[in-house]
Amino acid sequence: MFSELAERYNSQPWQKQLNTAVTRAIQDQIHFIFPHEHSHNARRDRRLLDYASGPGMISRALASRCAEAVAIDISPAMIDQYQAQMESYPVPGMKISAFVGNLFTEEGSKNFDERNFFDFDVAAIGFGFHHFENPGLCIGRLAERLKPGGVLLIVDFCEDGGHLPFKAGITAHGFSDASMKQLFEGEGLVDVGYHHVPGEFDMHMHGNEIKKSVFLARASKPTPS
Repeated sequence: MFSELAERYNSQPWQKQLNTAVTRAIQDQIHFIFPHEHSHNARRDRRLLDYASGPGMISRALASRCAEAVAIDISPAMIDQYQAQMESYPVPGMKISAFVGNLFTEEGSKNFDERNFFDFDVAAIGFGFHHFENPGLCIGRLAERLKPGGVLLIVDFCEDGGHLPFKAGITAHGFSDASMKQLFEGEGLVDVGYHHVPGEFDMHMHGNEIKKSVFLARASKPTPS
């Protein structure tokens, strides 16, 4: 399904509008995502794991705060789009790498056992969370790859508004503040936060038009006491 969507994933006006608005929200809420960030001494040396990366919205949104982005997506076509998009959006000094893979199966996870696939400062999923059958497993597997104090960021749809108008590959139509808190804390993460991006977005999918709102949710991997 995702391979078929890859080339037109951000081609529609509503998709571009959503992408632009969410990118701006991420950048505007950088102190929500990284609470210890200081405006006068902003860190730009972070390592980012962009999981279910799609064409790279998260990597581009956080590019000014990261020295390295490692993208993983289950779809080879999406990885091709990621590489093309990042080449057209160059960030001086930012190291980019992209891989086809799945961290949520035992066999797939073993393919990423090398040290460079661990100790990330931030791991993020942009609009992929509602596709996962086991969101708790998703959070746990990504948390394993964070360094202590690292941040897990989820960007997805709020549970209000209409249902996403197709069933294949959709396991949830949105997530609330309470549900994200439960999921994060259930995997041992702390400092949970949930930011509702203002406004609603018109989505035109499969002949249907619905309105959905978007959230940013973050949590930290505990540091040893």
